[in-house]
Amino acid sequence: MTFQEGLEQLEALVLSLEKGELNIDELSEKIKTATDLLQYCKETLRNIEEELKIEP
Repeated sequence: MTFQEGLEQLEALVLSLEKGELNIDELSEKIKTATDLLQYCKETLRNIEEELKIEP
């Protein structure tokens, strides 16, 4: 998965959560998935940041 794909999936999950039409099982699963996607995106950004750092 690319960063962009992860971000798009996360955005779609947030939109479905905002609708508030999920039962408790669906809500729990989507929150878990969103948490995993968020962690992936944050880690990807950290890795990119490290790659871009220029040592003096």
